[in-house]
Amino acid sequence: MAIHLLLEEKIGSLTPKQAELLVAAREDSDRLHGILNNLLDISRIESGKVEMNFRKVSPHSLVFEALNPFRWISRIGT
Repeated sequence: MAIHLLLEEKIGSLTPKQAELLVAAREDSDRLHGILNNLLDISRIESGKVEMNFRKVSPHSLVFEALNPFRWISRIGT
C-alpha cells in the first residue's frame, strides 16, 4: 500500500528515477504475492482441503499458458 501511495504522489512529487524504482518495487512485490498465494494453494492441496477438478487440456495450450507470463521479458530486449 505504501508503494501505491508513493506512486500516486500523495506525499510529494517523484523524480523519474524514483518513480522507476517504485514501479520495479511494486512489480517485485506483486510477484512475491503471487508466489506466496501459489505456496498456500499447494499447502491446501497437499492437506486435502481443496477439491481438484481435472479436465483434459491440449499440450499446446498448457505450454502457451506456462510461457505467457514470460513474454514481456522477450519484448524488453527488442
